[in-house]
Amino acid sequence: MITSENPENFDKFLDRLINENIIIEVLSRGKSKCLVIAKIDSSSTFRRVDFLYTSPKEYPFAILYFTGSKAFNAVMRGHALKMGFSLNEHGMSKEGVKGQLINHVFENEESIFDFLQLQYIKPTDRIDGRNIISKTISQKTASPINKIEQTKKKTRKVLKKKSEKIEMKENEIIEKITQFKEKGISILDSLSKDELLQMIEACKDAYYNHQKPILNDNEYDILEEYTNNKFQNTIDVGAPVTGKNKVNLPFEMASMDKIKPDSGALSIWTTKYTGPYVLSCKLDGVSGLYLCDNDGKHHLYTRGDGHVGQDISHLIKPLKLPKMSNGTAVRGEFILPKLVFQEKYKDTFANARNLVSGIINRKTNDEKSLDLDFVTYEVVHPLMPPSEQLLFLKEIGHKVVQNMVVPSLTNEYLSSLLVEWRTGYIYEIDGVIVSNNAVYNRTSGNPDHSFAFKMVLSDQVAEAKVLDVIWTPSKDGYLKPRVRIEPIQLAGVKIEYATGFNGKFIEENKIGLGAIITMVRSGDVIPYIQSVTVPAENAKMPDIPYEWTDTHVDIKLKDPSKDTTVIEKNITNFFVNLEVDGLSTGNIKRIMNAGFSSVPSILKMEKVDFEKVEGFKSKMIDKVYKSIQEKVGKASLLDIMVASGKLGRGLGERKIKPILTLYPDILVSNETKDDKIEMLKKVNGIGKENSVEFVENIPVFLAFLKECDLENKLTIKLEDINIVTPENTSDPFYMKKIVMSKTRDKNIIDFIKMHGGIVEDSINKETFLLIIKSIEDVSSKVVYAKKHNIPILSVEQFNEKYLSV
Repeated sequence: MITSENPENFDKFLDRLINENIIIEVLSRGKSKCLVIAKIDSSSTFRRVDFLYTSPKEYPFAILYFTGSKAFNAVMRGHALKMGFSLNEHGMSKEGVKGQLINHVFENEESIFDFLQLQYIKPTDRIDGRNIISKTISQKTASPINKIEQTKKKTRKVLKKKSEKIEMKENEIIEKITQFKEKGISILDSLSKDELLQMIEACKDAYYNHQKPILNDNEYDILEEYTNNKFQNTIDVGAPVTGKNKVNLPFEMASMDKIKPDSGALSIWTTKYTGPYVLSCKLDGVSGLYLCDNDGKHHLYTRGDGHVGQDISHLIKPLKLPKMSNGTAVRGEFILPKLVFQEKYKDTFANARNLVSGIINRKTNDEKSLDLDFVTYEVVHPLMPPSEQLLFLKEIGHKVVQNMVVPSLTNEYLSSLLVEWRTGYIYEIDGVIVSNNAVYNRTSGNPDHSFAFKMVLSDQVAEAKVLDVIWTPSKDGYLKPRVRIEPIQLAGVKIEYATGFNGKFIEENKIGLGAIITMVRSGDVIPYIQSVTVPAENAKMPDIPYEWTDTHVDIKLKDPSKDTTVIEKNITNFFVNLEVDGLSTGNIKRIMNAGFSSVPSILKMEKVDFEKVEGFKSKMIDKVYKSIQEKVGKASLLDIMVASGKLGRGLGERKIKPILTLYPDILVSNETKDDKIEMLKKVNGIGKENSVEFVENIPVFLAFLKECDLENKLTIKLEDINIVTPENTSDPFYMKKIVMSKTRDKNIIDFIKMHGGIVEDSINKETFLLIIKSIEDVSSKVVYAKKHNIPILSVEQFNEKYLSV
């Protein structure tokens, strides 16, 4: 067998052997194979020799293939298939798909054995399948008892073990997990299946075998559920156990499916399983199996990955577990009472479950073992209904999980019970287990007749996990949080996002990846965050430079003038305020992409410049160009001041108009800054903060006018400004402050102004009415309005009420 980066060396080698009379006769010859008759010298015997060329990449696989017996190779290929790989003389492919070679460099045969977690076997010893030996420590087998025959159920793909770890270095895995914790679920979208599985494997190994969790429960659940949803249930619960005390469990220890966060999921399940129902606490500890074998010996095991666990029988005595009859097997949870943890360990350990994991993984007992409880919740053998299982456990002397039997179920009832048990039970719980009270044969995989109810879920209230906090800058550079949650159904509406209100709310409530929040929706109220049930380890704050406002309520960009989103929103705001046709968000983005990224540059565009903009054809160009000239041309100084946004946050038409009414030449008069500030304080509705901001920004606005070639606007007299101020003070809108959210309907704006109303951008306690684009709109303004009993109307509702008469 010959290998070389250059395939031509194969022919050169053969030609040299022919020239030196080592190859006597060529029987067949191809690019990679050559069959010959050869002998080394005149005294040696003629031999039939096969020459084979293989690339350096395939060389280790070719050597392995041609040095192993047929039986050895068949068993090794079968071992590879169990791990999800197809092995042949050319390489190793993913999941049996030929040609889709895995991304890993194999330097020699031994590296192939390492990859497949096998002991290296010399070529002379590759006789048959008995020579395939696992590289891991030989596993013990649990003491046999009369096993229940398990019915085969739908199988799941087993999480690949060593393979992905080799593909990505440990520090790379940890870095990706850290990015996930810091940046939220969106970071997972760019990762491959292999990368996600390696992250999960690392988390499970750290949790089950080293008692040093990388992610907390909620963070891990998000990672696992994301991967399962994207790649259709590729993950099993648990992790392979490491160490000398590992054993093959006599029973599969399955996990429990969670009910979907959908108010209709429960009714579907209860249609199939009609009750009565056994409800019990889902204990938040470490799962275990306690059994008495046919010889009367008692054994205690951890769950491990559900198939292989750890023998911890040394804990039977300190746990004071009762004697059981031969063939009895029960499941329970190793757990510490909440009060014990609070009084003795809270200052030393991060949480109770980490401490429990540490205790059960010690080879010897210490005083901490005496604080541990084993709380049972299931009789694995013999078979009996769930209610009888719990009675039986109590009768034979076990600590038994809190439970009850009910004839019917509702989301509201389960939700209230979950809240009650969370606060009142002596142990930490993370849900309610619901089981149909009947006898079922044990099956492989999670049972269909039981599920875990883990979060409050009713028609008007639901708990949801936080997947991300998305920070988006406003036109003023303020970063506004939007909370992304696992999709839930609430009052018939699918909810995936909620307003985060402001920076203070996110920081104080520690809203970040894995937090559990309570969402409320009542009637037509937009769903909002009512409270935080479980905070995240850290709030997810912006990952770009920011600073707090003086009140430490809001967050703003350190340099908003360089932020593309802020620039785009300000340009859009300018042209939308002036009602220029065709210049809203979408087209502004296209114009900016064409190189015109400021209001002045767009105002100076000629028709030929618009031809550079993607999607702009002659009709659109004529329409936009004409509208810019007309609308900007007839705009008053007040219109330009409001549209520009240059005079400060919150300074809109309602505040600027009274200023110009009282001081029409305030922009160009010769008073000092301090004098102008004092002058503005006398204007009704203008306080010190607005006065300072307005005066400080006068030079900014004048520079903007100059750059736009709009300095002529300074000569327009205020009385020329086209604003109608009605004399009828009895008009229902007279001097009323009305806020519009996500809409700038011209007809509505004109109607409000005509009737003496004032259109504002910011909502406050003085707001008379909030107008929104759609009743399904979710925003902080809507939440504020509802909280302060400010009427809310959609555009359609406003039109029906006021404009259709």
